[in-house]
Amino acid sequence: MKRVTGVVGLDLSLRGSGFARIDILDGTLETWTFATKEGSGSTVKRAKEIGMKILNVMKPTDFVFLEDYAFSVKPKASSVVTLGELGGVVKLFLSQFIGIMPFTLTTSEMRKFVSGHGDLKKEMIPVWTYKRYGREMHSHDECVATVLADMGTHIMEINQPQFPMTTKNQVEIIKRLRGKYLGALQALALDWRWL
Repeated sequence: MKRVTGVVGLDLSLRGSGFARIDILDGTLETWTFATKEGSGSTVKRAKEIGMKILNVMKPTDFVFLEDYAFSVKPKASSVVTLGELGGVVKLFLSQFIGIMPFTLTTSEMRKFVSGHGDLKKEMIPVWTYKRYGREMHSHDECVATVLADMGTHIMEINQPQFPMTTKNQVEIIKRLRGKYLGALQALALDWRWL
């Protein structure tokens, strides 16, 4: 039986993918932003580069929580294709590296968890993450990844006294997400241990 040692949050983008990892053994939080240069190759080549950077800093005993695609936003069609390719490549890398697919969380759930309301404007996310985690991040993407990792530890019911749930909205969101992922977590508990 494998023991989970960390929970990772990912906010994927070719310009700057946010990575956050909470070590569940010592409670530390580490964050990174992984970027590729525009014009440095095909989307798949850049996606592979991001995927390799992510794998270089995580452990094969980490669970991953990933921001889901934001279909309510109306980006250019090319952006949707690019994000889909990046997400597909990274999910493939992660499933091969840790043996399971990452769990996905919506942007609205993340915003409501960190601030108490789902209509939080994008530019306010760093303010709310600073309020909750007491540290500045290098990018907006790191902020989102940190919230996702934090939510992941609560979904998995991992005790982490440094980031307790303090609002009714946080408790409600996590309760709903635990219900949504209950079957998957129970199935994973046959091969993984995290409590």
